Amino acid sequence: MRNTETRQRRQPLPAQPDDQDSDLNGESIGRTNQPVHEIRLGRIVAAIWMHETEYGPRHNVTVSRIYKDGQQWKRSDSFGREDLPLLCKAADRAHDWILEQGRTRTVVDEAA
Repeated sequence: MRNTETRQRRQPLPAQPDDQDSDLNGESIGRTNQPVHEIRLGRIVAAIWMHETEYGPRHNVTVSRIYKDGQQWKRSDSFGREDLPLLCKAADRAHDWILEQGRTRTVVDEAA
């Protein structure tokens, strides 16, 4: 299993010899906007998106598996048996990150 990594999406992902290339370094494949945070466990990526609403920020999570097709990196929303444990961990960490944002916002609001 690969090292567990959590990255802010605004920073480029560092290259790793066997599962990174320029298409994934700082760019979301097929997306025009950027997630506010991204959690990456091996080839599983949980992207956290924030939407401002009249009730405050709300978060959504998309999960994908990255893979290489020839020389091009692609994303899939299909997961194999071996992907499922990492998918669960990525979803759990995304949930923790979103909860922490709510706690941080509450502390800031109370201090104001």
